[in-house]
Amino acid sequence: MLNQFIFVGRVAKNPHIVTTQNGSSLTRFTLAVRRSFRNSKGNYDTDFIQIVCWNKLADRVADYCGTGSMLSVKGRIQMRQLIISEEKQITVPDVIADTVTFLKLNKVSNDEVPDFDDDLGPEITDFPSDDDLVS
Repeated sequence: MLNQFIFVGRVAKNPHIVTTQNGSSLTRFTLAVRRSFRNSKGNYDTDFIQIVCWNKLADRVADYCGTGSMLSVKGRIQMRQLIISEEKQITVPDVIADTVTFLKLNKVSNDEVPDFDDDLGPEITDFPSDDDLVS
């Protein structure tokens, strides 16, 4: 059996780091990955993938990456139970990063969108809001 993925994309919003109750570092960020084919309107669609990093990898991503950084992420899918209310819970996938390769870094101090190099693909401007992201 194999549970592995590799994505190359841009960080859609500055990574958010927290420390768990047992002292582990956890960083969540959204990776915008452009599809390799055009839709019926002739445009490329973009998927926004929630990535989770742990411990030293979490620290490095939070320290060095900002909105617009281009990354290669290799990891696995892991299912998590999300409790909506006492009567309802859903299962959501977490994409757990095993390795992150920094291809082009943009470290910014706020959530503004930095300038992009033309040779690294189109600028991604349709970023999801916090309400669109699963916590």
